[in-house]
Amino acid sequence: MQSLTILTITIQCNMKKQLILSVLMLCSLPLLAQVSRSDDFHQRYKLKEVVIFSRHNARSPITDGSSSLGRMTPNTWTSWSSDASELTLRGGVLETQNGQFFRKWVVSEGLLPENARPASDEVRIYANGKQRTIATARYFTSGFMPVSDVLVERNVEFNKTDPVFNLLYDKVPDYVPAIAQQQLVEKFGEDGLTKISKSLKSNYELLAEVLDLKHSDIYTSGELTGFEDYTTKLYFKDYEEPLIDGSLNAASSAADALLLQSYEETDPLKAGFGHELTDDQWRQIATIKYYQNDVRFCLPVIANHFAYNILGVIRDELQRPDRKFTLLVGHDTNITCLLNALKIEMPPTTNSIEPFVPIGSKIVFEKWVDASGNEYVGINHVYQSTSQIRHQEMLFLSNPPMMRALTVDGLTANADGLYSLADVIKQIDASRQSEENVANGITPAVSATSNASAAKYSIAGQQISQAAPGQPYIVSGKKFVN
Repeated sequence: MQSLTILTITIQCNMKKQLILSVLMLCSLPLLAQVSRSDDFHQRYKLKEVVIFSRHNARSPITDGSSSLGRMTPNTWTSWSSDASELTLRGGVLETQNGQFFRKWVVSEGLLPENARPASDEVRIYANGKQRTIATARYFTSGFMPVSDVLVERNVEFNKTDPVFNLLYDKVPDYVPAIAQQQLVEKFGEDGLTKISKSLKSNYELLAEVLDLKHSDIYTSGELTGFEDYTTKLYFKDYEEPLIDGSLNAASSAADALLLQSYEETDPLKAGFGHELTDDQWRQIATIKYYQNDVRFCLPVIANHFAYNILGVIRDELQRPDRKFTLLVGHDTNITCLLNALKIEMPPTTNSIEPFVPIGSKIVFEKWVDASGNEYVGINHVYQSTSQIRHQEMLFLSNPPMMRALTVDGLTANADGLYSLADVIKQIDASRQSEENVANGITPAVSATSNASAAKYSIAGQQISQAAPGQPYIVSGKKFVN
């Protein structure tokens, strides 16, 4: 039987985060990366390599009549152009456009020639084993290298999850619940997840109105009578991703499906089930899904664990002298883990109804070299705007996707916004070492008196007053043995 560990979260959220989302979306973009770099910059640096981690593009959800989403509204979901959870035809078109843009960009930088047919080691395209990730990689590649037979690498059977992109616990480590509890308190304070969920009350009400939830089968049967359950729990279960309960979980899948429908459906009224929604209202719906993903994957003990293999691949790719271009295709939750594990600051998006990681998002690591041979890394977030997605706009150097330079907490960029490659590698190694230390129970030696004011937790996540001799316990997110 699968074991189930439940961690009830009672923490305090920084409420300002929710309130500033709608304000920040109106702000102008940060200094544009890639296509905006000056002639002076290009005289001092040469692009040597590009490593991208991409979220798959637009997919279909599970919305048939027997699914929970199908029963959550009396309305009829759009007729998807693909089977459940697979890349849609629109997603293929959008990703081909992404590939075409990146082709024009790397050609403009002199990294690859037009109509490149690279040597086998110069380009690597690597996808998770799911249809939506494999297809995204293939569509990107068709636009990126239309005259070259580039292999899309996958290392598992079709529709299986590659360990590099894995977000499931095979067996939940016994230390995770207690460390997660401590880190949640450190991140949000007391009673935070409950307050996050309560702060989304208006978002839930909008979602229920758009769905016409009160006239749905799932409502009349009594299975779901609204999104007023503000008690939030975090679950750790063998063979599962980190899970949450309450309204945040119930509303997230519906919010995700509506967002995908807003991209897929050409009639905006039909996309909103007859409601004429503004982009700000769509963003309110999308915010529900953002918080669900962030709560599940933002903590270091979770993010470092699930980003461990991805960071190893990125580190190795950035240090390969023969590599010019690498594309890794996974999921938005992979990106959430990656950003948190590397302490990359992700500001809210502009010109997008998705507040942080829009569909098809790419985290781009650019490796530059100066005249003295010093190597640097620029880190950017590239994504298509909502208008570009809905209208399937062609992307050119003169009409690029949205771009913004990202900053790394703990690292100092030079005057050109670039980080030393050695510093980036150290940051990657530090995250991976942290995961190894926690997994192996290695912590600094700390006396009991130095932690007298900090709460102690058993490995099972229960607060204790005193650990018995030889008993392991957690203090401030670290494991000790009495």
